[in-house]
Amino acid sequence: MQTRRRKYKITQRSKMYEERKTHQAKHIIKKHKHATLRNASNQVLNFQEKLNETMFSEPLHSESELEENVTHIKKKQKMEDRELPFSKDDVDKETQESLGAESTGVVDIARGLDEELDDELDDEEGFITLESHLISKEDSENSEPEELEHVIYPTQKSSSDVWELPSGRFGKDVIRTLPKNAHRYHPSRFSVIRLGEGVRRPESIKREDWSYFQRSLPLPRNIMTDKCEKILFLLAQAESPSDLEKSLLEERKPNELDSQFKFYLDILDFYVRTIFMSGTALRSRRAQESTLGTLLVHPILNLLTTGTGNKQEYHPGEIFSDSSARQRVLRRHPREDEDRPLGQKVDGLFTSGGTEVGIVELSGGPQTADLPRYIKDHVRGLWSMRDLLNDIIVGPDFSSGSFAQMRYVQIFFFHTHGLNVEIWTIDLPVKGVYRMGLLGSGILPITWEDKTQLLPLLPLLWDLRMSIVATAERLAKLKVSASMKMVKDRHRGCTSTNLKQYMFKDIQVTPTKAGTGKNARTLKPRRDFSSSDSNDD
Repeated sequence: MQTRRRKYKITQRSKMYEERKTHQAKHIIKKHKHATLRNASNQVLNFQEKLNETMFSEPLHSESELEENVTHIKKKQKMEDRELPFSKDDVDKETQESLGAESTGVVDIARGLDEELDDELDDEEGFITLESHLISKEDSENSEPEELEHVIYPTQKSSSDVWELPSGRFGKDVIRTLPKNAHRYHPSRFSVIRLGEGVRRPESIKREDWSYFQRSLPLPRNIMTDKCEKILFLLAQAESPSDLEKSLLEERKPNELDSQFKFYLDILDFYVRTIFMSGTALRSRRAQESTLGTLLVHPILNLLTTGTGNKQEYHPGEIFSDSSARQRVLRRHPREDEDRPLGQKVDGLFTSGGTEVGIVELSGGPQTADLPRYIKDHVRGLWSMRDLLNDIIVGPDFSSGSFAQMRYVQIFFFHTHGLNVEIWTIDLPVKGVYRMGLLGSGILPITWEDKTQLLPLLPLLWDLRMSIVATAERLAKLKVSASMKMVKDRHRGCTSTNLKQYMFKDIQVTPTKAGTGKNARTLKPRRDFSSSDSNDD
């Protein structure tokens, strides 16, 4: 009898163990799909299969064993990601809620919100209070990405005034419909829709419309060259930084014509000579934001803009955005005897021919676990990107240009939280609608053992580089169209049309200041929450 019970217990334990392993594996894959390559997905998957075939040369005896080995590197990296103090889904939940409080109508609450948000985001020590909401069971079960055909929007035939959705409704109306209990700074109040992998569907948007919005997001389709594939193979197979350095020296040619391959070599060479060296300050638990920026982020972004032409530059350090300052002047209309407001302070700026086209925010050092700061910086990024885009629209060099060119101009946001990287874009595809999308995400490795994290990161950085170049080309065409329009209108004796008519109008109303002196920069809770954070000063 005891033997039977013992056997039964052993059998039950083994079943529970297998079920737990299966559940954990599915859970990890589901929560960390954002770490996979987003662009040229078929090519990347083929590359990963080739890589695993090379690294696992032992004969395989079954299909399950083959599948296990093919996903070995992915699972290892995702298990390491699991040790982070937060998950991607948690961040997206908190971010969505932080952007989103009482719904009173866009026109009524837009007056004064923009300046209050300016003051709150300028407060370096403040925080944005949150109200946690769980994803419903229906949402969580249907959160898997759908394999649907990509929608190109806008096209040359797309209307500049109306964006019609599959449901028959108009994009502007759907985006500005506030969800229940929407935060006073929810993107919908400013006609902004957030898209991308891992972004929750607002309950005010139908599933078919949300699927269409997601598929319309313009993601780069840059094909990886054979040389780039080869150098990534060498990175994966190298046993030490010295082995990788030898491979880089062998592959580097004096007159290399493949710009993508040269960019990969420059980034890997920087890692071998600096980051993968022992004793770097990045690995210290006391490493701060300045350490991360000086030793890792700023050098990489400098390499990203080197050799792009069109006068693209990267400016590191604590900088006040001129575009943000000009937009604040337009919103506040200060008197002649009043000081002009400073722009949003950012950790870095991308410029093209003197025009600001991107910002950088570093939310803490390499080991940070400060989630509220990440959320606040995400809001700052959204607000700053919209300011940069609006400044181009009303700028004297572009304001008379063609909207057919303006709707393809993108602004970029490079955001880090610890070693995690997110790259966001924003554009104005149709009148009165701002589309904010996640270009991709990855992890910045700081140890040789984490070198495989560079495999998805390098293509993502290249996509950012090419997107900045594409925006620079669009800005040049927009400037030419503005000049030609002004010449024609002057010859005909008529007034040039202005791109400002395509902006979100409600936020242009001059608001009343939220406070004066120190009170203007004091961040206070907008609602009373049960969380202890709401009681902090």
